[in-house]
Amino acid sequence: MGNELYNNVAIRALNQTKTLNPIIYLAVRCFFENFSKKYGDINLLEEYIKRKLYVRKYWSIKENKLYKEKEKDEFIYRDVLSLSAFGVICESFLMRKIVDEECLENKDFVYSYILPDSKKSTRNYQYYFNGYRERNEAILLALNNNSEKIALVLDLQKFYPSVNKENVKKIFLEKIKKGNDEINKLSNNIVCSLLNSSSSGIPIGPDLSHLMAQIYLEYFDEKMIEKFPNNYFRYVDDIVIICNGEEKDYIKDFVKGILPPELKINESKTDKLTFNEWQILTKSNDKISENFNEILNEITAFISMHPLKIDELEEMLNKQGFNIPLRRIKKQSKSKNYMRFIQSLMRGIGFLSTYEIYYMKPESIISKLVSLKEFYLLKFNELSQFKYSNDNSAENRSNTQRLKFILNRLLYLCTLEELEKLLIKIPKTEKFSDTKEVILSLSNKNLVNTIKFGGKLVQTVCELWKENNFAKINFTKEDFLQFRNLNEVIDSIIIMYLYQVITFEKDEILKYLDFINKEYFLVIIDEKYIPTLKDNEYIMELYGLLKNVSLERKNELLFTRYDNDESIQLAGLDLGIGYSL
Repeated sequence: MGNELYNNVAIRALNQTKTLNPIIYLAVRCFFENFSKKYGDINLLEEYIKRKLYVRKYWSIKENKLYKEKEKDEFIYRDVLSLSAFGVICESFLMRKIVDEECLENKDFVYSYILPDSKKSTRNYQYYFNGYRERNEAILLALNNNSEKIALVLDLQKFYPSVNKENVKKIFLEKIKKGNDEINKLSNNIVCSLLNSSSSGIPIGPDLSHLMAQIYLEYFDEKMIEKFPNNYFRYVDDIVIICNGEEKDYIKDFVKGILPPELKINESKTDKLTFNEWQILTKSNDKISENFNEILNEITAFISMHPLKIDELEEMLNKQGFNIPLRRIKKQSKSKNYMRFIQSLMRGIGFLSTYEIYYMKPESIISKLVSLKEFYLLKFNELSQFKYSNDNSAENRSNTQRLKFILNRLLYLCTLEELEKLLIKIPKTEKFSDTKEVILSLSNKNLVNTIKFGGKLVQTVCELWKENNFAKINFTKEDFLQFRNLNEVIDSIIIMYLYQVITFEKDEILKYLDFINKEYFLVIIDEKYIPTLKDNEYIMELYGLLKNVSLERKNELLFTRYDNDESIQLAGLDLGIGYSL
C-alpha cells in the first residue's frame, strides 16, 4: 500500500467526516493511530480493506437525524445513514480506487459530485462550490449566445429517497463492472448493504450514495444532451435547459417521459429566467469574498515560522474581536506535519514564498481581516435590503444563499455585540433560522435549541464558544426534559460534551436514553466502559477504537489535524448553504 496510499485514504476519510460527523472523525483518527502501533507494516492495510470489502455482507451503519428546516416551532429532520469509522475508511479506499482505475468519468454537463482528477486528491469529490459556480457560468454563456431564449429551471422532488433501490443497485454495479471487474467485486457488498439499510431510495449520508445517484441518471442525462446539445445542465437534482419560452410545457412533458418513473418534478421550484435575471441571481459575492480561507492559511504559516509572536497576534485578534480559531491553529502549527508544509514553502511550493512568510507582520494579517470584515458588512447591508420569503423561487433561494455566505464569515469576524446588532437585520424567514440560532445561543447562553438543530450548527457554536472562552454550561434534569426525545439528539449532546461546552452528571442523562443509546453514549465518553450489547457492530467498533482514550485526548484530537493535507475546516462557513437554484 505504501505511505502515500495509506495517508491518502486516512485524509480522505478524515476530510469527509470532520464537519459532518465529529464522533466518527474521532474514531477514524484513533483507528489510524492504533493500526500503525498494532501492525507497524502499513502495507497490510490495503489487503485488510480489500478482504473486508470482498467478504463483509453487512456493514455497520447508524441511523441519524439531520436538520432540514424549521416550520414555526417544529423541527423537520432528514433521515441520514452513517457508516462506522472502518466503513468510512473502506469507502474512501474504494473511491480512490475508482479514480485510480479510471472506470468512471465525469460528464461535461453534470456539475455536481465531480470525481477528482487525481487519485492523490485528499477528498472523494472535488469541492462542490466550484462545480456550482462553473455550472452558473456555463448557463450564463449559453444564454448570452442565445439572447432570445430563457433558462428553464426544474427540480426533482425528493430525489434520493424516491429512487428505486433495486434498479439503482443493478445499474450501478453493471456500470462499475464494465469499467473494472475488480472494482465491481469490491463495491458489491458495501453498495448492497447501504441500499438495504435505507428505508427508502438511495441513503443520504455516505459518499458512495452520490456516485450511485450520478450513475442512475446517466441514461436520462444522455437523452437530455442528445435532445438539447450544449443547452442542458444538471447539478444533483436541479436541471436547467436553455430553450424558447413557449417550449416550457413541451420540455416538462419530455423530461417527465424520460425520467425513471418514480422520479417527479417539483412544481413549486419550476422557474424560467432570462439572461438578465440569471445574471443577477447567480452574481458572485465577488472574488474577495473567498479570501477568508487564504488568510487562515497565512495565519497558520505565520505562527509556524514565528512561534514567539503567537501571543502578540492573539492579543491583536482579541482586541479586534475576531473569533478566529487560534486554539486549533496553534496546535496545528506546532506539529511536525505542519513543519513539513513550511519546509515545502521554503522550496518554493505553496501559496506564499518563504520571504513573504518570514517578513510578515501581525499588523498585515489584522489589516487584511479588517478589510475583509468591512467588505462583508457592506455586502450584508446591501443584501439585507432584498425581500425574502419562505417560498422556493429561484430569486429567493439565490439571495438567501448569498446572504448566508456573508453571514457565515461574519460569525468569525464580529464581536458578539456586533452579531447581536446584525441579528435585528437578518430576514425573518425560516431559511435563516440556523444562522440566527448561532447568535442567539452565544448571546443567551442557552444551548437547548442549538442541540435540536444539530449538525454543523452544533459544531459552529462549539468553535465560537471555545474562542470566546465561555464557561461550560451545566445541564440538569430541567434541560433534558425540554427535548421531546433525547435519543434523537444524543449525537449533538455528545459532541458538545467532547468539545467541553456542556457538562452533566452521567446518571442524569442515562435516565432518558433507550438501551442502545445508553451503550452508544457510554462507549464514547467513558474510556473504561465495557458495553454489554455485543451484537451491535457499530457500538463494538467504537468501543474497540475509543477504549482507554481519555476525554482530554479526545478533545485534543478534535482540535488538531492528522496531517497538513487534512483541510482546516470551520463548520460555520457552509452553515445552511445548499448550492442550487
